[in-house]
Amino acid sequence: QPVMELDQNLETVGEVILDSDQPKRMIHAHWKIDPKTKTWFTLSIEFGPKTHFTVMGHDETLVRQVKRRFSMPRGVYIHDWFLTERYYVFILHPAFVQPHHLLKVMAGLDTYAEIIDWIPKKGNVVVVVPRETSAPIRHYETDALWAWHTLNAYEDRGELVCDFIGMTLGGG
Repeated sequence: QPVMELDQNLETVGEVILDSDQPKRMIHAHWKIDPKTKTWFTLSIEFGPKTHFTVMGHDETLVRQVKRRFSMPRGVYIHDWFLTERYYVFILHPAFVQPHHLLKVMAGLDTYAEIIDWIPKKGNVVVVVPRETSAPIRHYETDALWAWHTLNAYEDRGELVCDFIGMTLGGG
């Protein structure tokens, strides 16, 4: 999916394709910048019978450096995520998206808010994905909270700390 590149004065440079292997791949959720390496990370989500996330890293010239694709235990709406020195962290709240409804959003017939099924009894699944690709992915279950935006994430003496504002929502 082409995105618009801006210069330091916020003038439009033009379209740039972030994933030349799959130029129609859409970027979802907020992007992240690694403060040490200056790598810019983007996230795309492929909904279907099995939901897949792809994290791509780009250097300052937008050359793709890193690409990691992995399956998720549920297909949910996600707006933001966490990045630490060694991990990608995702809060999969129980905001389920039916893939066939995405066509309505793309056609402008519905909004994301109208195609999300909030089912709090299913709780959240926190997915911790090591940036080192040979390490195992871990899943943790917790109570349902809506996590719209992430605030901060870091590692401290063996602990992974992820700050966000969580809201409890009614329904299902």
